[in-house]
Amino acid sequence: MQASIALQKAIYEALITDSILINDLGGAYVFDSVPINQELPFVQFGKLTSKDWSTSTENGDEHEIEIFIWSCHKGRKQLLELAAQVESTITALAGVHDEHTIIDIQCTQTVTQYDVKSGNFKATLTYRCVSES
Repeated sequence: MQASIALQKAIYEALITDSILINDLGGAYVFDSVPINQELPFVQFGKLTSKDWSTSTENGDEHEIEIFIWSCHKGRKQLLELAAQVESTITALAGVHDEHTIIDIQCTQTVTQYDVKSGNFKATLTYRCVSES
């Protein structure tokens, strides 16, 4: 469980310190729980699952985490540009974070879609991460 917390914290800190992303979002709009009436665009944490990935010599975890990006622009251009920046930032996270080492982190899937309910576009980036503690 601690590895999941360290992973989300590392991703959050990387995203809010990415000056290009923050400029493109218009502020540090990266949320676990989105404030009511939050203006778009913004980045939101989605589902996070973790399972034991220990070896005979190391304690480890495998994680799958979803990152949502929301945009009110018509079409997918802004959404895809934001997704590319988020992906670049997150995939550079290998290393030690809060006593946990991210061995590998990769975007395994990107899905963009129009959300009929809100009238906005949404991207879902799914990451697979392996960490050791």
